[in-house]
Amino acid sequence: MEKLFEQLKTYLKMDSEIPYEEFIAYYETVLDCFTKEYQEFDIYTLSKGRYMASIINANAVSRAKRKGANAKKYKKIADKMNLWAG
Repeated sequence: MEKLFEQLKTYLKMDSEIPYEEFIAYYETVLDCFTKEYQEFDIYTLSKGRYMASIINANAVSRAKRKGANAKKYKKIADKMNLWAG
């Protein structure tokens, strides 16, 4: 989880947007971590997880608003991350 959080911080410092493939890979890794380990999260890790989910959600919502080939995929990602951020 800590590695994923550090990777998110790196993404947030970037001036450019990561490509679709990298975004999907990161999202799937985070979702897999949440699914497998969430019951073991302490309050601090839960807070980090919610923060990560809200950032991914916001980014996916922003990307979904663009009328592109991947807009529907970003909408689904936003919906799934909204459940975890909630």
